[in-house]
Amino acid sequence: MNNFKLAGRSATLEELSNFSPWPSLLLGIEKFKKKRKNKSEISREYELEKWQPILEKVKQTSDNIRVEEVDRWMYRKSQEVFCCVNKQFRVMSASDCHKLNLELIEETLKDLLPFSNLVEIGAGYGSIILNLAKKNLANDLSIIATEWTTSGRSIITELARNENLEVEVGFCDLSSDKVIDLHVPLDSVIFTTGVFPCIKKLRKESFIHLAKFKPKAVVHFEPFFEEYTTSNLWDLLVQSYILKNDYNRNGLSVLEELEKDGTIKILKRRKAYWGINAIFPYSILIWKPNIE
Repeated sequence: MNNFKLAGRSATLEELSNFSPWPSLLLGIEKFKKKRKNKSEISREYELEKWQPILEKVKQTSDNIRVEEVDRWMYRKSQEVFCCVNKQFRVMSASDCHKLNLELIEETLKDLLPFSNLVEIGAGYGSIILNLAKKNLANDLSIIATEWTTSGRSIITELARNENLEVEVGFCDLSSDKVIDLHVPLDSVIFTTGVFPCIKKLRKESFIHLAKFKPKAVVHFEPFFEEYTTSNLWDLLVQSYILKNDYNRNGLSVLEELEKDGTIKILKRRKAYWGINAIFPYSILIWKPNIE
């Protein structure tokens, strides 16, 4: 983290309402219909509203679109966001905030080298895994991108082909007993970014399935509801935001139970390392399997 020159400027929590409608929504000043997270809602949000339009745009563009171009569509330089970086608030462009996240993820994964394969669960349109593939973190590192949505997998395949990247693409479902439908070689590093919120209640069996691949490490860049308390305003806003959106609230608890069971060993935790939405920050948790 110390190696990065942060873009934008520092900010205070009092400024949040200038950039986001959420303070008014969470305080009940503006009406908000509470969402219910289920597979139908996830399909509507990601398959239909997010990735299908992107896929159509990629296919309709005459040039060979690269992942950086899609990133520019998704994270505009002209859009200012109130974000969280290492539990501090900053205002910067959406583009700079996304680039910072890519750098922080790369730094975290590099610390785990050497490993044989890099596997992403819930890769979306491939922004993170494809940008990492282009970085060439290590020689002969194989790349596997898994995604729940059909349109997301299609975008990843299209972008990888445009960039001449060798990426194996497959299906995943972190709510299932069989999370990945592809073979994951020994000593791989598996990671997720922002997948937990989509699954209201995570189960031990899903993580046990990952542990059976015997990866070198599993890294979660995820928001953890259980890390936040009622002791300060920011924590309360984070909790309220997660509750209002019906996001996952047991991810950290499940992983801690697996550690108590002796199934995994948690190697590292870091609260609120980054968040393009300051009241929905992601933390880092790294674990390795203990099972034979």
